[in-house]
Amino acid sequence: MPKMTPGYAKNTMRRTLQAVVDTEPTNKEISILWEYFGSACAYCGLPLKKENREGHIDHLVSTTKNGVNHISNRVLILFNLQWRRKRRKSLA
Repeated sequence: MPKMTPGYAKNTMRRTLQAVVDTEPTNKEISILWEYFGSACAYCGLPLKKENREGHIDHLVSTTKNGVNHISNRVLILFNLQWRRKRRKSLA
């Protein structure tokens, strides 16, 4: 855990309060997302197998950019694609 600074404490409190008000999708909602996207990545269209844990439920609009946890802001993507998207943003 990083050193506790006022900024870090403020961010931790904000995220905790947001998690109470803006909850993560339920298992039922996650199943609905898999069905809605036809078990395929929303970005590249590759078929995904839930039992192989190939998919990842990601935010369409990041929470760091005021995106919400609501199901309407979630997409099913290839697990490795999620890692590459975040890596590309950090390199930019």
